[in-house]
Amino acid sequence: MKITTQTTDSADGTVVDGWFETERDRLWGFLRSRVSCDSDADDLFQKCYLRARHGRLQDPSGVNAWIFTIAQNLVRDDFRRKKSQRIAFFELSDRQKASVPDPSTSMEQAEQSVKRQVALRECLQNLSVDERSVVDRRSEGQSHHEIATAEGWPSANRSEKTLHRAKTKLSLCLASKDIFR
Repeated sequence: MKITTQTTDSADGTVVDGWFETERDRLWGFLRSRVSCDSDADDLFQKCYLRARHGRLQDPSGVNAWIFTIAQNLVRDDFRRKKSQRIAFFELSDRQKASVPDPSTSMEQAEQSVKRQVALRECLQNLSVDERSVVDRRSEGQSHHEIATAEGWPSANRSEKTLHRAKTKLSLCLASKDIFR
C-alpha cells in the first residue's frame, strides 16, 4: 500500500505522518482482516489517513489508539453502509413484483431474474405469518404505526422489530442460495 504523506507545520500532522510511515503495514493488516477484499482495505486505509490528518489529536502519546479507533469506526461505517445496500434489495419496485420481464433483457438475464424471484418466494415462505405481513405492508408503503394499528399491536416498536427479524432471515436465506452475486 503506497500512500504519499505531506508534512505540515502543525505538530499533529508531523505525528500522524510519522505514525503512518512506520505503522502503515500493521494498520492495513488490521483493516484487511476485517473486510472482504484488498480494495476495501485500501479505501478504508486512505479514509483513515485523511481523517487522522484532518482530525485533532488530543494527546500525541495516544496516536496509536486514536488511529486504530478511527480505523475501527470506519470498518463499522462500511459494514453498516453495505448492510443497508443489501437490505435495499428488499424494497422491490412494482415492476419487479409483477414479474414483468423487460423486453430488452437477454434470455440469460430473464432466466436469472426468474431464479431470483423463485428464491425470494422460497425465502419469504420461511418467514412467520407476522413477518410476511409486515414485509408485505412495508412494501406497500405503510408506516410502522399503520402496520401496528392494522395488526392490533400496542406500538410501532413491534412492527420495527418484526421487520428487522424478517430482513435478517431473508438476507441469510438469500445468501445461502448464492444466486444474488
